[in-house]
Amino acid sequence: CRLCCFFDIFWFHRCCILAHMQEQPHWRKILLRTEATALKYENDISKLSEDTGCPLCKSEEEIQQFEYWIQMKNKYPYDRYFSKSDMLVLKRHVPEKDITDTERAEFLHIKNEVLAEQYDSVLNHFTSQKSIPDHHHVHIVQYRRIDGLSR
Repeated sequence: CRLCCFFDIFWFHRCCILAHMQEQPHWRKILLRTEATALKYENDISKLSEDTGCPLCKSEEEIQQFEYWIQMKNKYPYDRYFSKSDMLVLKRHVPEKDITDTERAEFLHIKNEVLAEQYDSVLNHFTSQKSIPDHHHVHIVQYRRIDGLSR
């Protein structure tokens, strides 16, 4: 019957999708980037090594400098759901667990007083989900409105 055929096709596709997802790196399982941006990101991230150095340390995508932080454009924006997708990157190359109270205080000031009118949210991934866990950074984003209007 048609219903059985539908469910057979549904389960076949579901199994194929799940098998494909299990082969993917963690950042492909839930896409915050459009497919084109994600493929560019995967291609570039696969070339990283100790010899190439930290891409956040040598980025030229700077928007604004603070004493301990740099606001920079995200070369691989979260463009699937957000109309604006930038980053706050700690100037020192350290993981999140090593940031100082002074750096944390400046982060809170930037988040709550300097950038609050330009962005909607801060995304801070768990260490296991970061592609660059040794250099603390957070993503600052503005949601894409479904009506197409600006904030």
